[in-house]
Amino acid sequence: MRFLFWLVLAVFFLAAFSVWLGWGRQGEWSVVSGWANISKPERDWADQSVAAYGDLENHPTLDWVGHATLLVEWGGKRLVTDPVNSCCVNVAPRLFAEPVLSDTEPLDAILLSHAHMDHLDNATLERLRPTRLFLPAGSERFLSDAVRTRHEVVLIQLWEPTQLGALEIISVPAQHGGWRYPWQKGLFACGYVVRHGDESLYIAGDTAAGAHFKEIRSRYAPRYTVLPIGAYSPEWFLRSRHLNPEEALDAAAQVGAEYVVPYHFGTFRLSLEPVDEPLRRFASKALQREQKWFLSM
Repeated sequence: MRFLFWLVLAVFFLAAFSVWLGWGRQGEWSVVSGWANISKPERDWADQSVAAYGDLENHPTLDWVGHATLLVEWGGKRLVTDPVNSCCVNVAPRLFAEPVLSDTEPLDAILLSHAHMDHLDNATLERLRPTRLFLPAGSERFLSDAVRTRHEVVLIQLWEPTQLGALEIISVPAQHGGWRYPWQKGLFACGYVVRHGDESLYIAGDTAAGAHFKEIRSRYAPRYTVLPIGAYSPEWFLRSRHLNPEEALDAAAQVGAEYVVPYHFGTFRLSLEPVDEPLRRFASKALQREQKWFLSM
């Protein structure tokens, strides 16, 4: 009887945990991510921001396709960050089916920030068309043989620039662990600065608060920035690894960014806050601070 009791308890726990993670409950991206739940003034501010952004002469096209995957089109090149098209990350299911990155369209480069499973997904990389794949030196150990064969793997160091046509790509520091498992040493995470002419785009990757924001401002003065806003609860554990929405806006101010695109939220349940909370908090504070932002799909 005791065995049966513990067996029933374990089954109940696993079922409840699966429901909490979102298995079997995919929804519309606008509802899942929180976009449908922001107020009209907050949405109007985002619409005004994207309209002003579109009037700029030299700006990248930035399309969010879930979590930390961002499609960047600029200077005649197409880049993507941390592509993850898989139906789940470890045990966490993808909470909306569309949008998703096309695996048939050509790319000029893939920019990986670090080796965590929600950023380096071999199954997705194996399906994307062959291209140059940038990632922090040492993290290549996590690439599958199929990915190594399919793509031109470029190992990078911090502050190291690479020319890609009219674009300059520089890896920059991030306050985040580069390892996949805690016992692994000597690995680092990074963000990227992409430069075209006189303008710069800062893509933060996974990061917590740190002095690197002001250093990036002093070196590159990015007008545009992409910042993570989710996976912050419980804060006593995650604050040293991730930004919450208010900290992301603080980071934007430290970097000196005029325009912000939020990402790293609303796609997988990776922490304890409600899935739609990061964007709701971000939109509210962005309006209060008059920080221009948008979310283009």
